[in-house]
Amino acid sequence: MRKLIGYGLVLLVSIVLGYLAGQQFYRLFLSIVPQAVLTPLMNATMHASCIGYGIAIGAVMFLWVAVGGVILKIFNLGSGKKASATVPANRPPV
Repeated sequence: MRKLIGYGLVLLVSIVLGYLAGQQFYRLFLSIVPQAVLTPLMNATMHASCIGYGIAIGAVMFLWVAVGGVILKIFNLGSGKKASATVPANRPPV
């Protein structure tokens, strides 16, 4: 249950970050394109596509986190167990 809540929070945060990135893309577009050539249709479609692109970036961020979590679980890297640095007693000297 805790893992599901954690993944849900990661999904929410990544989508919000993607949305904010889309807003920044749109602001960058508005600062580059002269107002004289912008039509209302172009303005609306560009805003929607920037937001959609940002949300897609957020989804990709979430997928990277999920893949990283699976890789950690497969290789037991996230178990918290530390490898022993001592040499076993029955090992011959090198």
